[in-house]
Amino acid sequence: MWFAQVDVRSSYFPDLLWLALIAGAGLGTTLVSVVSTIMHALSGEGESGLASGLVSTTQQMGGALGIAVLSTLAFARVDVAHDRAPGAPSSESAAALTEGFQLAFYSAAGLALGGIVLSLVVITSGSPRRE
Repeated sequence: MWFAQVDVRSSYFPDLLWLALIAGAGLGTTLVSVVSTIMHALSGEGESGLASGLVSTTQQMGGALGIAVLSTLAFARVDVAHDRAPGAPSSESAAALTEGFQLAFYSAAGLALGGIVLSLVVITSGSPRRE
C-alpha cells in the first residue's frame, strides 16, 4: 500500500529505499514462518515432501500470475493515458506510468486484504482432522 503513495516527483533514496527494506524484511520473515508452520504441522505424517512441494509451487505460481495480472493492469492504464496524449515521452507519460503502478499496487493491496479475509474464514484453529 505504501508503494502506491509514490508520485512522479518521488526519488529512490528518501522515498523508496525504506519501503523496499521494510517489504523485504516482512516478506523474509513471513515466508520462513509460513513454511515452518506447514512443515511442523505435517511432521511425522510422511507427507512433508508433498507439503514442501505444494508450498513451493503455490509461491511460484502465485508470484508469476500476480506479476502478470498486476502488470497488465498497470500497462493498460498507461496505454489509455498514451492514447489521450500521443507523442514523445513527456511529463504526461511519467504521470501515466506512475498512475499505472499505483493502480497495480492498490489492486495488490486489495488482493492481500481478500486473502486475509479468506484465510480467517476458511482456516480454523486446532489440529487437522484425522481420517
